[in-house]
Amino acid sequence: MTFISYAQNFEDVMLWRALKYIKKGFYIDIGAAWPDYDSVTKLFYDSGWSGINIEPNPTLYAQLEESRPIDTNLLLAVSDREDHLTMNILGDSGLSTLDNAIAERHHQQVGWSIEKYIVQVTTLNALWQRYVPADKEVHFLKIDVEGSERAVLAGNDWIGNRPWIVVVEATVPMTREENHEEWESLLLTADYQFVYADGLNRFYIAKEQEGLLPAFRYPPNVFDEFLLVRQQQAETRATEAESRATETESRAAEAEAHATAAEARITDLLNSASWRITAPLRWGKSLLVRASSLPDAAKHRAKMPIRGLALYVGGRPALRKAALAVLDRFPDLKHRLMRIVYGSLATPGVHREKVPTDLADLSPHARRIHGDLKAAVERRRKGGD
Repeated sequence: MTFISYAQNFEDVMLWRALKYIKKGFYIDIGAAWPDYDSVTKLFYDSGWSGINIEPNPTLYAQLEESRPIDTNLLLAVSDREDHLTMNILGDSGLSTLDNAIAERHHQQVGWSIEKYIVQVTTLNALWQRYVPADKEVHFLKIDVEGSERAVLAGNDWIGNRPWIVVVEATVPMTREENHEEWESLLLTADYQFVYADGLNRFYIAKEQEGLLPAFRYPPNVFDEFLLVRQQQAETRATEAESRATETESRAAEAEAHATAAEARITDLLNSASWRITAPLRWGKSLLVRASSLPDAAKHRAKMPIRGLALYVGGRPALRKAALAVLDRFPDLKHRLMRIVYGSLATPGVHREKVPTDLADLSPHARRIHGDLKAAVERRRKGGD
C-alpha cells in the first residue's frame, strides 16, 4: 500500500520499512521543527503512533501543539545538563541552536536574522524518566540539534534507556562535511551498531534489535511504494485544476445551450410579432387587389375599409412605424395605398376621415404628400366658392 513521505531526506521511508509492523509505536524527536513539513514523525503519527516532540522555537512549538494533540510537545532544549541557556532562533528557517558560533556563521553566510532568548534545558535521561512510561518501548529516537549532538547523547543513560533505532544528523550544519566522529563513539560503546547513512544522517540499531538489520540493506527504492508529499500535493492540485476546467467547460456548454435556446425563442417571438403587426397590411393588400377588379361604385365602397385601416395604423406610432418599414419594401403597394387614403380628401361630396395631425411622427416624404394634398384641397374649395 502506497504511503506519503514527509521527511526531508527519506528518513521516514527507512524507518517505516523497519517498523511498519509495529502498531501504535512510540518515538522521541529532539529538534522536531514543523509538525508536517520535513517531518520524520508525521507518517507515524498519521498511522496511529505517538511520542515526544522537543522544540525550542516558540512558533514551531505552537504549531506542534495545534497539530499533534496526542503527542507530548515540550518547549525546551536538550543537552548534557539541566540549565537555562541562550537559544538562537535563525529567522524562519526552522533552525535553532545553542551554539553561538554556528548561529553567527549562518547569519554571515545566509543572512538569517538571529533571535536570542533564554530556554530551559534538560537531559535525555530526565525526559525519559519523566515522560516515557516504564513499560513503553521507544522504537526510534531522532536527533537534529545543529551542533549539539554529542551533548544530547552524553545526557542519556544508555543502559536503562534504549531506543531500538537512533537517527542522528551527521554533518556540520548546512554543509556536506561529516562530523559523526565527534559523537559516534558514545553510541558504539553503548552497543549500538551503525547500519546506514543517507548523506545527511546516520542510523544505528541497538544490539538486541539485530533483526532489523535487513531493512537497512538498501536505500529507498520503488519497492517501498511511497509517494513524496510534494508529488502528492502536485497531483492533488492538478486533479483539482482539471476538475475546475471540466466544470468550467460544462458551464460554458450549458451557457451556450441556453443562449441558443434564448435566440430561438427571440426569433420565434420576433417572427410572431412581425406577423401580427403586418396582419393589417396583408389584409389591406388583399382588399386592394380585390377592389381593383370591381366597378367604380363598388371600388369606392371597397376602399373605405382600407382608409379606415390606414387611420387605425396612423394613430398608433409603434404600429405606424412597423407598417411604414414594411411598405418601404413595396413601393408600388405604398403608392397605391397613398392614392386611396389621401385621394379621398380631394373628392367632392365624400365624407373626409380625420387624418393624423402630428406631422412630426410622419416621414419627410409623407409630410410632403400631406402638404401637397392639403394645398390641392384648399385650391378646390376656393374654386367651388
